[in-house]
Amino acid sequence: MRILRYAYIITSLFLGVLAQLLIKYGAMNIDGRWSFGLFDGVLSWPNTYAVLGLLLGVFFYLMAMLSWVFALRHIELSKAYPLLSMSYPLVCLGAVLWPEIGETISSASMKGVLLITCGALLVSLSPDSE
Repeated sequence: MRILRYAYIITSLFLGVLAQLLIKYGAMNIDGRWSFGLFDGVLSWPNTYAVLGLLLGVFFYLMAMLSWVFALRHIELSKAYPLLSMSYPLVCLGAVLWPEIGETISSASMKGVLLITCGALLVSLSPDSE
């Protein structure tokens, strides 16, 4: 049962990371033909993949939220929540590795990501009692 508890958290984590990357992809690829109407020009052919990325990103966020609700039924919030901070290094990695996003990360940022990762693991995976 312990593995199932963490499976919900990991599922929520990865769905949230995927959502963030898809929303970034969509935001980068919406063309500049906006007018004062909120959705004017959004569904033109060049924007189809961008809009699809945005919609899939929102969908995956909803799925991540549902998985998170199930996780919280089985694990303490003080143990579960720090694991969500693991999304930060995963999003950074995805943004660097996904060619369409193609971001770069400095060595100082890499060190910060490493500290976040270590801290999240220390808090979340420490035993319940010392």
